[in-house]
Amino acid sequence: MILDAVVTSAANQNEGVKLSKLQQQLLLRLQQTLNITIQALVMHLNKSLRTIERHLKVLQDHNYIECVGSAKTGHWKVIK
Repeated sequence: MILDAVVTSAANQNEGVKLSKLQQQLLLRLQQTLNITIQALVMHLNKSLRTIERHLKVLQDHNYIECVGSAKTGHWKVIK
């Protein structure tokens, strides 16, 4: 349990985290368009739905983005 807290704390600091090219593109697109949907990201970036979801999860885990609101009417907020 203590080890989990240490690992979580280290992951949240984003030290040594290098974003992939796709993750950088996702961040840029999210900054440009506040209410963009995952389906629109799929079409703009020409990637599969699962790939976009996986990379958004990584960005969330490293505190680059957060989802504000519900899945249907919410939007992505870029933190960093």
